[in-house]
Amino acid sequence: MKNINNEVFLNKISQRINNGEFDSMFVVPFMTRNLLISSIKNHLNERELDGRVRVLTDKEISDCIKETKEIATEILKAYIANKFMEITEDGLVYTELGLQAVKYSKSQ
Repeated sequence: MKNINNEVFLNKISQRINNGEFDSMFVVPFMTRNLLISSIKNHLNERELDGRVRVLTDKEISDCIKETKEIATEILKAYIANKFMEITEDGLVYTELGLQAVKYSKSQ
């Protein structure tokens, strides 16, 4: 990001996200603060490439939250489809295969 206004905006919105200001909107497993920050950064980069320099509006931030939710939902669907997680009467649980994948990813 070359535009100083975008960098300042990203830093401020990242602080708000990391302070938990948007946590109530995280309603899907795998919807994380880092994923939301990445979405916002991507939107800022797209604006910069198009020559637009103003920061994101509240609606555009809401769009980023919606995008984050959609991505998290697709991740969840992939975990279920690949049998890493399953839906039980107790809710979402990792399968044995999923637990092995988590252990492997932590060892890398």
